[in-house]
Amino acid sequence: MRNNFLHDIAVVVRATGERTTSICIQLLKEQVGEIAGVVEGLSPFNAASRKSVEIAVATGKKYTALVDADVLVSPNSLSHLRTLMEAASESTFLVNTYTLDKFHLAGREGGIHFYRTNLLAKYLELAEEWSDIPRPEAKFHHWMEQHGFQILHDHRLTSIHEFFQWRKDVQQKVGFRLQKLGIDRLKHAAYLRKMGWLDPDFSIAGSLIRRSENTASTNQRWEVPPFNGKEKAEKIAGWNVRIMTQRWAIYGYIYVQIPLKRLFR
Repeated sequence: MRNNFLHDIAVVVRATGERTTSICIQLLKEQVGEIAGVVEGLSPFNAASRKSVEIAVATGKKYTALVDADVLVSPNSLSHLRTLMEAASESTFLVNTYTLDKFHLAGREGGIHFYRTNLLAKYLELAEEWSDIPRPEAKFHHWMEQHGFQILHDHRLTSIHEFFQWRKDVQQKVGFRLQKLGIDRLKHAAYLRKMGWLDPDFSIAGSLIRRSENTASTNQRWEVPPFNGKEKAEKIAGWNVRIMTQRWAIYGYIYVQIPLKRLFR
C-alpha cells in the first residue's frame, strides 16, 4: 500500500533490460505512487548515473531513491529509510543500505541509494570532471566525506539483489565477478559449485567456476561464454517476488544457507 507521506521522495529506476524491471517499478510505485522516471538502455554507466540524478534533482523533492532494476525492495523500505534520514543531521547526504545478494548468499552493501536531494545535486557540479570514471557514485561518496558530509550506514536488509534474473545475465555477471576477483577471492565459490541441484542459477555459477578452475591451471585468460541454454519465461510470478521480498523470507534465506554451506564447503 502507498504511504501518503512519502510524496517527498523522488524515485528513479536505472534499467538495462533486466527481467525484473517491471516488477521493480511496481513494488516502488506501491510505496510512493508515481516514480520520477526510468533511465533505460543508457550507457556507459556514468551517463546513466548522471541522467538519473538530473531527473531526481529536477523534481525538487526532499529525498531521492536511486534503484537499479535488478533490485527488488521490501515492503515499507522507503518509509524506513526516510525515517532514518529525517532523524539524521542535515550534513548526512546518504543512507547506505544493505541488500540480500543471491550469489553473495548474505547481506552486503548495495540496493537502494537513498540521498538528501539538495546534497545529491552537488554530484552534477562534479560530473563533468568524472566523465571517464566507470563508477562515479563511489567517487562522489568519497568526495562528500572528504568535505565534511556524512553517510549513515543502515545494516537492515531492505531489498534483494540478483534474484529472478535472465539466465544470460546470471552468466555474464557471475563470469565478470570471476574475471575480476579470481576463483580464490570469489566468496562461496566451492559452495556454488556444488549447489546446482538447489537452484538453476547456482548451476550456471557452478559451471563457470569449474571452467575458471580449469583455465586457471594453465594460466590462460578466458572469455565469459554466451548462455546457450533454455531461457526463463518473461513473466515472473508476482506471488513469488512478494514472498521473497518479505523481511522474514530474506533473513530465512540467509539462515537456511548456514548449515548448507557447512555441509557442502
